[in-house]
Amino acid sequence: MNTNDVDTILGKRGWYSEQPDRLRKLILSNATIKTYGNGEFMYALGDAGRALYALVEGQAKLDFITREGNDLLLRIFLPGDWFGLVALLDEQPLPHNAFASGKATLLELSKSAFEQIVGNEPQYYRNFTKLFCFNMRDTMQREVDMGLLSPAQRLAKLLLEVDDVQKLMRTERKHQIHMSQAELCSILCASRATIIKIMKEWETDNWISYHYGKISIINQEALKHLVETAL
Repeated sequence: MNTNDVDTILGKRGWYSEQPDRLRKLILSNATIKTYGNGEFMYALGDAGRALYALVEGQAKLDFITREGNDLLLRIFLPGDWFGLVALLDEQPLPHNAFASGKATLLELSKSAFEQIVGNEPQYYRNFTKLFCFNMRDTMQREVDMGLLSPAQRLAKLLLEVDDVQKLMRTERKHQIHMSQAELCSILCASRATIIKIMKEWETDNWISYHYGKISIINQEALKHLVETAL
């Protein structure tokens, strides 16, 4: 994969797609493309911020280890998502772990390269601040969903979002969503019994199929209707 491929992929969605050509060229010319194996860390809780990361292919996940030693899944990143900026802005330790889920390809803009870009052309600091705001708004929407949507509606919305991104980016020929029941419980803040019950009902109704952590959407309209009833 080369920088032209990365530019095409990241230009399909999210913050990067809205940036001026000049900034996109600066990012691509100063960043590196790296591939991570399944479970390999980009960074760990408490690390200093070393780079700004953009997911190009595959999946990356953010998690937090509780005092009891349990994994708390916070976020699943898909191609076009950016992360790691907060530690570059506030220069505080990173508040979570970031690791590859399966094979993942990322574009990494180092801290020194980031500082060089905004130092030489300060007007772009506002563009990166908008990325921070973009991610904050997404986090706030998830908080709203927790209070507004039922577990079934939150699950439907999550599956539809992942499926839509995969289709747009063409990252999966079969558009399978790779997520275990434990991960779904964590990210949706729902019990395992609740998630299992919902998924069994949806399989019976032929809305989805689920096999060994791989979910395929069969009836997209039914899931959309479920979400829309709460909006």
